[in-house]
Amino acid sequence: MVSLEQMKRVQFQPVGQEAIVTVEGAATWSDVYAEFKRSGLIWVVSGGLCPSVGVIGFTLGGGVGPVARQYGMAIDNVSSFELVTADGKRVVRASGSENPDLFWALKGGGGGELGLRNIGVVTRVVFSVHRGPDLFTWGTLCYPKEQLRTVLGMLFDKAVQPSFPWSTNLDAVIDADGGICLWSIGDGPKNETSRLLSDFAEIEEAQVNLREHNCFWEMISEYAEEHHYSAHSNASSLTRSCMLDPLAVERAESSGLLDVFSRPDMRHPSCDAHLIHFGGRISSPVRGVDHAVFAFRQSPFFLYYGCSWPVGDKSKEAEIRVHLSCWFSFVETSVCLGGYANFMDRMLVEQRSMSELESFYFRENARRFREVQRSWTV
Repeated sequence: MVSLEQMKRVQFQPVGQEAIVTVEGAATWSDVYAEFKRSGLIWVVSGGLCPSVGVIGFTLGGGVGPVARQYGMAIDNVSSFELVTADGKRVVRASGSENPDLFWALKGGGGGELGLRNIGVVTRVVFSVHRGPDLFTWGTLCYPKEQLRTVLGMLFDKAVQPSFPWSTNLDAVIDADGGICLWSIGDGPKNETSRLLSDFAEIEEAQVNLREHNCFWEMISEYAEEHHYSAHSNASSLTRSCMLDPLAVERAESSGLLDVFSRPDMRHPSCDAHLIHFGGRISSPVRGVDHAVFAFRQSPFFLYYGCSWPVGDKSKEAEIRVHLSCWFSFVETSVCLGGYANFMDRMLVEQRSMSELESFYFRENARRFREVQRSWTV
């Protein structure tokens, strides 16, 4: 077994008005943001919200975080990877000029069951880092279940428009009872965000809580704490997910997308749903849509549905597996484009062949991905 436990170094290097950050293989986003804090640097990196998530795994899966709509996914900001081959004999650098085929496959190819498999272990990644704005605003707009369809209808209408600012991210969390909270993060002062989200705030029974921050890492730390990302649960869990079809979002009522969240038989008391806002620079990366294996740039939202139960409760696990099978059967056939490697579906891994998984996660890029895999497998 290979351990990268001691490789947690994070190093900033200014490059003109921008900067790069080199992150070693065992570092988490908590390590990166701690370096932001220690250095007093006002920079923004397209990283994750959960502080305990590893930087390498997050990036290999694609990496969508709170500023991805403005700066692109994590993979859109990678300058290079360093990788030790599976036989331990070579240290390989992958970038736009060195081993570009491997560089392409690592950007969104995932780890574990899909991406690296027999290729090797990524030990270092270099990112572009951006100078941050003077002010951020983040917060929530929460509603009771009676407003669920109204809020989602407005979200699927307004948040996908070309005029919706790339600098604002608008995710949603729908709880087991059908209550919904929108989680907003964006540049600028609170009054600007309030104007942007005024239609949402005017929905009956809206509870609005927006606040300002002048520091990216402080905002992320506060967000993670309130979103309970810092807590580790002792429960077992399963997640099913998909990239939403833009046509299904556009026709949310007739496509059945609203039913995914509002129909009683599509909910379970141990499960909640999350919508992650895509679009913006995710859909229009600076290097073009073909620079990485990630295949779903056109999707406006990523949907994941997570369920948990007490460790060792086999009866509850069986019940939830049946529910998730029914849920996913409806979602995959009606509103789904494919999968996102950051959220590997364990039930799919159990049920489908490797070629079927690659087709689900990489679509038109699956064949090229398999060719890169073969050429780099030791």
